[in-house]
Amino acid sequence: MLEEADPACDSLMRSIYGLGSTTLPLRTEGKYYCRALACIPDAFGISSTELGVLEGTQGYCDSSGSIGQPGSTLNTPAGNVGPLANDVTQQTGLSTTVSEIKAAMSAGNFGNARSIYNSDSYLTGERGWALMASCGCVLLWRGEQFGGHTDPMPSMFMKISAPVAIQGLAQGNGLSGSIFTKFSSYFGGNDFNAQYVMKAAGLQLSRCLLQCAGSPTKIYLPILQCQGFNEPNAAAKGDMVEKTIQDAIPVQAIWSLTAGNNAADWERAAALYIGAESGDAPYGRANLRAGNFGTTATANGEATANVNIVAAFNGAPSATKRATIEKNLKITYAQATLRYAFFIDNALAASNGNITGAFEYRAEGDAFYRIIAPFVEEVDAGCDAFVSAVMSVDAGTSFPSGA
Repeated sequence: MLEEADPACDSLMRSIYGLGSTTLPLRTEGKYYCRALACIPDAFGISSTELGVLEGTQGYCDSSGSIGQPGSTLNTPAGNVGPLANDVTQQTGLSTTVSEIKAAMSAGNFGNARSIYNSDSYLTGERGWALMASCGCVLLWRGEQFGGHTDPMPSMFMKISAPVAIQGLAQGNGLSGSIFTKFSSYFGGNDFNAQYVMKAAGLQLSRCLLQCAGSPTKIYLPILQCQGFNEPNAAAKGDMVEKTIQDAIPVQAIWSLTAGNNAADWERAAALYIGAESGDAPYGRANLRAGNFGTTATANGEATANVNIVAAFNGAPSATKRATIEKNLKITYAQATLRYAFFIDNALAASNGNITGAFEYRAEGDAFYRIIAPFVEEVDAGCDAFVSAVMSVDAGTSFPSGA
């Protein structure tokens, strides 16, 4: 009966209970009980009330070590998503990666922050060097030298492990849908978030072309040039990186994952939105801005946007729910953009012509505005041009009239 109702669930249960095999499925993909709980009741239409709760399992699938595992629930004060049918631990882990990067930057360890961010993306680190060594690759073209060194692979690009390859999402790997296409067109490439992070860090990615001897295959490797934004405030650059990795990168992935009606993708999107550490995910940003604008829905300060988005992630995907998620994300980042425009006004008014105090606000506003800018440009190009000029960190000491 289970095979007829859910063949994949039946296959999982056979692999767990099959007496003819000496191996079991990897528990890294989820606890057996939690994975079974995620599929068997659903296959037979059994509600959680009808099933009841097995003694001793309260919280078993929601422990800190299994946030995002099959059978667990993504719990928030604004509501819950689940039980999950899929393993989304990589997606919930993105917020942990963000937390680690922010902690490294706060401690002044920017090399470690870059290493975490750069992990497992492009053909870099050991893999790049091994390729060149194994097939006699010849350097055909390279960008400018990095810090006077001639090696095409600076040590900061060495590959390390991280909960999820955040740079891959920043580069647009695997992202699609009409919103991603809109943003790629607006910014001039799929890797717009990656380019922004690198430039905020005072670095610019170029490409180094390698070709193996006797092979027609050409391989591009990244190379760094020192070329940052025209922004003198180091703290401001850190804010730009922080807002991009916590907000712009996961939000873009959320729009992509919810572009269709694939239930597994929607669970991944929910995991990115809520995160294992919600304070370092878009969920946390929504609560902060709701507190600033008086748009909380509960006595404990949960954002109305969070209540609406979490509710939309439950049940079958639909166009209506997709529109709810999109609208409420726009609300959060419109609030963020407006907040920093207000801060810039106040800083300019109080500075008596010295605009240094406005730099950090401008940088934070720029990082937030990029998350909604293509939507604004689509309906009001003049508004987009003005707000972009106000927030532009490349404008130096220049502010548009009226700012």
